[in-house]
Amino acid sequence: MELEVEVPIDLRGLSGRFFKVIEDPKTLPPSREFYHRIPLKEEAKLINVGPYRYAYYQKTEFEKQVNEMANGLIHPSTSPFSNIEDHLEQLEVILGVLLDNYFYIKLSKCAFGQKEIEYLGHLISREGVKVDSRKIEVIVAWPKPKTITELRSFLGVTGYYRKFVKDYTSIERPLTNMIKKNNFV
Repeated sequence: MELEVEVPIDLRGLSGRFFKVIEDPKTLPPSREFYHRIPLKEEAKLINVGPYRYAYYQKTEFEKQVNEMANGLIHPSTSPFSNIEDHLEQLEVILGVLLDNYFYIKLSKCAFGQKEIEYLGHLISREGVKVDSRKIEVIVAWPKPKTITELRSFLGVTGYYRKFVKDYTSIERPLTNMIKKNNFV
């Protein structure tokens, strides 16, 4: 099987040894001693929330945590596994555990031994966190809003990146003022 994603050459031999972990499962997993389950209180209702839809307070908290992460929580690794040889050794252990327990990985969703990785619209590398330029291209190419709803949508998208734009508040203030009653032209 040819790898579908680009990986450093060192990892190709490793993936060959753990080929079954990368394969698509062809059978049901074996019976387990126990299954992970979160018991709910008897009076609890099942949670029915669409994916990626959060209440405003959850969204605010999520954005706060991402901003904190982007504002200095990510540091160069001081882990003893910070070189590629130790990384490969640790990866071999992890893949072995997956194989022993009949777990599979979707290779297209994995990134091993990368110098830079995309995460939630940001690029994370040794140099720190920066905005993914593709996201900025979308904002630059955004069509001129013709309604208040379109303007709110635009401000929502750009507001997510306010930490990365110098004087963002002064730039967006005229647009925010347009949202106020009878100010949209």
